[in-house]
Amino acid sequence: MQPTDSTVSKLRRLRQQLEDEFGHLPSEFVEGEFHDVAADLLEHAHFDDFVPLLTDRRVRERLAEQPA
Repeated sequence: MQPTDSTVSKLRRLRQQLEDEFGHLPSEFVEGEFHDVAADLLEHAHFDDFVPLLTDRRVRERLAEQPA
């Protein structure tokens, strides 16, 4: 699905927040995890209202599993 401008803006801010919070991980890795999760959610979404929230939750879980 094509995300709305609002969702794109929220996802952009979220990606930056995650990169800042998980600064001990390479930014390319954080961005890759973020992109994989967001793309998968958008591909299966009927509407995109919850995509940023679900992306945040899933990416945080995946990043938290990484060694420091």
